[in-house]
Amino acid sequence: MRERLLEPQAQGDILQYVSTFHDRLSAAWKVAAQNLTGAKERMKGQYDRKAVQRSFVPGDKVLVLTPVGRERFGTRFSGPYMVVRKVGACNYVISTPERRQKTRLCHINLLKLYVERDTANPVGCIVVVPSDREREEGFLAPEPVGARLDNSRACEQLQEQLKHLLKAQAQDVMALVAAHPSLFRDRLGLTSLVEHDVDTGGVMPIKQHPYRLPPFKKEKVREEVEYMLEIGAIEPGSGEWSSPVVLIPKSDGCRVDSRFTIYRYA
Repeated sequence: MRERLLEPQAQGDILQYVSTFHDRLSAAWKVAAQNLTGAKERMKGQYDRKAVQRSFVPGDKVLVLTPVGRERFGTRFSGPYMVVRKVGACNYVISTPERRQKTRLCHINLLKLYVERDTANPVGCIVVVPSDREREEGFLAPEPVGARLDNSRACEQLQEQLKHLLKAQAQDVMALVAAHPSLFRDRLGLTSLVEHDVDTGGVMPIKQHPYRLPPFKKEKVREEVEYMLEIGAIEPGSGEWSSPVVLIPKSDGCRVDSRFTIYRYA
């Protein structure tokens, strides 16, 4: 067409021009069709790069992607439903007994295989493992203890606890414990010989809000605070500085499953 438009005057008859123009359009259409086919193949290869061949057999349980109520774009998987038969290469008839339509024709892209969870059978107790751990010395280690000590009971059974020692060694230990009874009380001690003042200077006080705790931890925190107030380890404060208390799980396998502490950050 460009050649014809740039010519000073048309040459030949109309029929020859129409025939030549038709041949050129046909050749251009073939080139465009080939390019379109190649582009489609490349796009399909890119789209199907992670595609997996799937198929179902009659009797398989599947989940069906269905719309949610009146929501226009809301969908969810429902089921499981039983596969009745295969129709064509990509369609399956699904049994939906609880719906108004008892069977439904679904494309495979709307189906997902339903995997049933293995049923756990009850297992009888084979052996009971004691909580005490036997050490190399040949005696049983006592249970770990927390902040609430039970030294009075231990002192009453001190001779029983020292059976692994020689008689002279056991007598020395018992004499040492008897000479310092204030060190083996049931309550934690608190020294009055040393005091430490924290000088914060002129920095702005840090006042953190308390953290929310679940009910079972609230009771634990309340018991710890009351116990520490009772033994004099802490006292009520009215300063501008404040930090929340937290319960930190212990990693040593102790029965006291958490450590009562204060969370601070600089």
